[in-house]
Amino acid sequence: MKNKIVVLCPEYVPLENKGEEAIIRGTIDVLFPNIECEYHIVDNNSKVYYESNGIHVHPGDLFFSNWRSREFELGLSFRQIYSSICSLIRNGMNKFFPFWILRPHREAINFAKYISGVKIPPKRHAKSVELLKNIDYVIAGHNGGLDEYVCHIINELDKLNISYGIFGSSMQPNYKEKNMLSVFEKTFKNSNFNIARNPIGYEWAIKYFPKLNFELRPDPAFGMTPTSEDEIDSLIKNLKIEKFLSKKTIMITTAEPAPITRKSFDEHTFPHQKIVAHRKFLSEFITKIYEETDYNILFLPHTIGPDLRMDDRKISEDVIIRSKLENNSRVMLLKDDLSAKELKGIIKNAYFLLGERVHSIIGAIGVGTPFMCLGSPHDLRLKGILEIQMELGNNIYHLNYPKVDEAYNMFNNLLNNYEQEKNNLKHLNKKIKSSLLEVNHNLSEFFM
Repeated sequence: MKNKIVVLCPEYVPLENKGEEAIIRGTIDVLFPNIECEYHIVDNNSKVYYESNGIHVHPGDLFFSNWRSREFELGLSFRQIYSSICSLIRNGMNKFFPFWILRPHREAINFAKYISGVKIPPKRHAKSVELLKNIDYVIAGHNGGLDEYVCHIINELDKLNISYGIFGSSMQPNYKEKNMLSVFEKTFKNSNFNIARNPIGYEWAIKYFPKLNFELRPDPAFGMTPTSEDEIDSLIKNLKIEKFLSKKTIMITTAEPAPITRKSFDEHTFPHQKIVAHRKFLSEFITKIYEETDYNILFLPHTIGPDLRMDDRKISEDVIIRSKLENNSRVMLLKDDLSAKELKGIIKNAYFLLGERVHSIIGAIGVGTPFMCLGSPHDLRLKGILEIQMELGNNIYHLNYPKVDEAYNMFNNLLNNYEQEKNNLKHLNKKIKSSLLEVNHNLSEFFM
């Protein structure tokens, strides 16, 4: 086996989202535990190459057309209007001229030409291209990142005989149009392995591509090794939370992604109404936990960007203020930019996790911390990964019509059954580790 391997994940990975980082770190820990791995990802918000904590990050416009990745947004700012127009054009073409997607986008074609030396890249991409000429392997599929554009990039690199595999993918269970499916089929057909992380995506794959091989395995983030206990002890001292954590602490992750702002709090119609309802519910729930128990409460910064809308610290801060607990010694908001491995190590020091971030839940499972998950019944990650795959449906409280007393009763019941919860996670972890060890064993031949 090689002493070093250079891997490209040709997908947008916002490292400010520590769940996304956990998937990448987990992929490295699962597949390359004994090899030096130089890992490369894409940042759609950057125009230049940079390095972040050992991960090489490349500008998005080297790989993708900006307008193709824009989503419809409600708002009157130039950015929101532009995004909405791009989304409408793209979705209109998908509906009325679906065959257009069969042609690779210009950036995919050019990228393959750059790294093969056929075409000279722009000066601002020269550093990235020079590094990426050394790619040994492509691993795609992290989270929901495997879309038609990533497939086109992979298919172009396949022409250069660069081997690849799909690992940790949610697949695309909403894709059913034949032209779109043909793009995916080409990618899956030539892949060394196709591994889904979600049974819902896995079922989609075996339904639409019955002649191809697919596997269902745990999300790679389950395999991420947390920061060592000694380093976490030192970190806790540096963060000045050692005394705070000396008392049993409920740790909390907040979030307002699309499943919450669009598909929860069903009595409301518009996203801003759902956000207000969400924060009102959380503040009342946290207040009840504070009043009914003597636990400390620590809000974690599990996602801090890439923009203010995705900064969990803003949500947590607002919830604390609404709860009138901003000056209370039992309630704290951790604001530091911590790595995914550090956060997983800190969660190990929690007595219990109340989580809206799915990958904070995955971290809690991995370190044996009992938890309660708050989320949308329409979130395929909750339904597929936590409820179906991990059989943890009893730990999920749905936010379609939430009631504080009802949520608190679930919370209290889980605490009353604490030792059994710990024991369940212990046995579940054995299964997860065994499955990911099999992945390592089965795929090692491809990285020789």
